[in-house]
Amino acid sequence: MKKGLSLFLFLLGALSLFLFLLSMLLIVPTQASDEIRIGVLAKRGAARTHLRWLGHSLFLEPKIGKKVVFVPLSFIQVDHAAEQKRVDFFFVNSSMFIDLQDKYGAEAIATVVNQGPFGRKTTQFGGVIIANAQSPEIQTLEDVRGRPFYAVKETSLGGYQAAFKEFLDHGIDLPREVQELAFRGTHDAVVRVVGARPGSLGTVRTDILERMKREGKLLGGLVKVINQRQEEENFPFLLSTALYPEWPMAKMPWTNPQDADALAKALMEIPSNSLAARTAGIAGWAAPERYDSVRLLRQALRNYTKR
Repeated sequence: MKKGLSLFLFLLGALSLFLFLLSMLLIVPTQASDEIRIGVLAKRGAARTHLRWLGHSLFLEPKIGKKVVFVPLSFIQVDHAAEQKRVDFFFVNSSMFIDLQDKYGAEAIATVVNQGPFGRKTTQFGGVIIANAQSPEIQTLEDVRGRPFYAVKETSLGGYQAAFKEFLDHGIDLPREVQELAFRGTHDAVVRVVGARPGSLGTVRTDILERMKREGKLLGGLVKVINQRQEEENFPFLLSTALYPEWPMAKMPWTNPQDADALAKALMEIPSNSLAARTAGIAGWAAPERYDSVRLLRQALRNYTKR
């Protein structure tokens, strides 16, 4: 089974790169009715995003009867793609979904089900606060004061906002109390810089450390987890913050209603043991969660910025 998956990924590598380059031509409004385009926040880079979701395209296309293209978008590109109507659907973090909902009228049609170790599944995620493992002086959240702190992006829920809220709940004004607050753009980049810089801290979304370790990109002893939460016994990943509903698949006001219905139905039919699910690293899809807790998080952070 593993050999088959490895061969599949190898053979699709070149095709993935080709599709990545092809998607760069997507600086046009959404077009042909025989194609569905899904904008995906490329939290670990564009090329990786193409490869991860190619299996979904292969599964969905015969179900829907249309070509399905997953388009990797950077944090900055998401709003621009919505403004220009360049994609039909968005698969972005739950905080960015709230922005799309408020600004453009986005509507969730499904929520991704993440696949944890030992077959454990979850429709929630949060943040993991990490520190350089060779820094014994860093043990608690309070130790962040006066030290460099690295995050993914201000608009990243798991890679910044969840941790920001956790620090606020502990009476720590993160942006004002650290020596430096720097954003690195991807979760992998945050892990690398914290692992290489003694005395530093950072944050990434849950499941990143486990994925990097599985991929051989996280050597033992590089980073350690701060404020690890033990109360969430059924949550399958390392965790330092509160939990929030997982990323939604969202339709837009300009999305063809028939396409939205067809995509939602087809997503629900993806088996957890299918190639589409395994290459994406997920367990499938579920009915859309409620995102009220994300809205409350956003409000708390807005209240902070107004002080």
